[in-house]
Amino acid sequence: MPRSAKTVSIRQLQAAVKTALEAAQKEHPGLKIDLAATEGVTVSLPVYVRFPSIAGLPPFPGPERDLQGLVAFNDAFVASLAGNKDISALGIDGKFEPAIYLSRGKITLGFVPADVSLTQ
Repeated sequence: MPRSAKTVSIRQLQAAVKTALEAAQKEHPGLKIDLAATEGVTVSLPVYVRFPSIAGLPPFPGPERDLQGLVAFNDAFVASLAGNKDISALGIDGKFEPAIYLSRGKITLGFVPADVSLTQ
């Protein structure tokens, strides 16, 4: 399947994820997201993209016992991303659908991405 002509810059996505993460943390201060515990984290905020499943934060050890809190946090995170016009091409038909994946004690928060090309 040919890739879409729409493109989003990785740097714009990283900036949007950082801003959205800060906004979600302000809205839900009781839920701690520890990206420092993520393997391979560098100085810049990592972004996790697996087309067509999810785009957002990389897998991190998380509080599985508070699923309602994770859903509320992710909803705030994705709502903030959806408001960023620089990455609007990532929304499917202009909408950002929240997605959460749990696997072996690791949690990935984000949204279902549209078929776009990522550039530097």
